[in-house]
Amino acid sequence: MIKFSLTHHQTCQFARGNTFIYGHATSWVFGPLLKIQPSAEATITTDMGFVFTYKLASHEVVDPTNIGVLNYTGPSRLMLQTCTGPTLSEFRQLFYFSYVDHKRI
Repeated sequence: MIKFSLTHHQTCQFARGNTFIYGHATSWVFGPLLKIQPSAEATITTDMGFVFTYKLASHEVVDPTNIGVLNYTGPSRLMLQTCTGPTLSEFRQLFYFSYVDHKRI
């Protein structure tokens, strides 16, 4: 389980768009993502009292100059990014999670 705190600026309407979070591939940030299992779930808890649940849909490795992956306008999803490669800096590993549901806590 990866636990961390972050500040997020909402740039899309709920139920559409991309929530993008990135972090270093260290053991205390996103390093464990490199060993993620199919069908893994991610939960995001907001300071507004909501818990959003997402399910891993796919992942890919891209070149660091590929910013086209950020041009997403489809249904709500979570996209996590970390570094990968022999020295953990050559490429970017992207993890795409499909929205499952949300609830107020």
